[in-house]
This record gives sequence, C-alpha cells and structure tokens, in this order.
Amino acid sequence: MQRRLFQTFLTIVLLLTLTNCGILNSTDFERSVHKLKSSVAFLLEKSKDPTSGEVNGLGSLVELKSCPGLHEEVYDIDDEYSYTEPPEIKKNYNIDVHLWGVMDTDQHVDLLHVEVNWNGNLFHTEDHKKDDDVEEQEPYEVPFVWFIPGFAPGGHYDVDLYVKSAGSELGCERASFNL
Repeated sequence: MQRRLFQTFLTIVLLLTLTNCGILNSTDFERSVHKLKSSVAFLLEKSKDPTSGEVNGLGSLVELKSCPGLHEEVYDIDDEYSYTEPPEIKKNYNIDVHLWGVMDTDQHVDLLHVEVNWNGNLFHTEDHKKDDDVEEQEPYEVPFVWFIPGFAPGGHYDVDLYVKSAGSELGCERASFNL
C-alpha cells in the first residue's frame, strides 16, 4: 500500500515537471491528475478494509480494458486515459464513462452500442446515437453516462462498449466490475 502511494506521489511530481517544461499540455496534465486522485482515494478507502471486495460499501472498482478477442481498432482506445467517474460502481447511482483514443482514419461516429454481460450471460443491450465527425489522428472522447438501477442483480458484470460507424465497429472497450 505504501509503495503504491509513493509511486503515485512520484508520478505527480513527474507530471508537474513535464508540464513546467512544456512537454505535457495542461489538458493531458488535468486528465492524468484526475485519474491519480481517483486512484489515491480508492487506495486510501481500500486500505481501511483490505479483506472486502467493496470499497467500504461504495461498490467495486471499474476496470477498463480492451474487449477480448478480435476487434477492429480504427478507434484506438487508450486504456490509460479512459476512466470512470466515480472510479467505483454502486447501485442507484450514475457512472460517467470516458473513453479516450485516436482515430486511425477520418470517421463519422454514429453509435455507441452497449452489451451488458452478467455472470457470463448476455443480460441487456442498448444503443446510444452519436453524431461526431472525427479526423485522422485526432484525439476523440466518447462520454457516456449510465444509471445503475437498484434492482440490478448482484454478480460479475462485463460491459462491452462498441463505438460504431454505419454499422461497422471502430473500437471496443470493456468495463468490468462486481455489484
């Protein structure tokens, strides 16, 4: 635990140094610090009850990673910059998902398709219309707000977020958590 907090402190010092030297712009700095704050808050809360799968009743941490299997990567989603706010999930609360990445070619993004898998089984799907023109190599964020209803059953969830254009997949990110 102390080692992780010390690594976080060193990361903040490095970010400040890179920003002061002009190597890192303020937007990247703010995103990085936001993610670090969330991580530190989670670590501090988790350290109070290390045997619990939950963060002292706040819910479980959401892990963002690339979807398993073969997927298109026209939209190269960055696992390091993508995050959720809050970083943990709990029933009867909204969770803001922010997918950050870069398009490999000019694209018109028209859909975010969501597939919710609960304990390994497809449980729910939904589509969210988008209308974004993104240029090649342009950083692109897919913001998504999702309400976790109180009646959602407990268990393990894998939520696959497919970014699409005219029915074709551009990229996919998986959010995994427990309720």
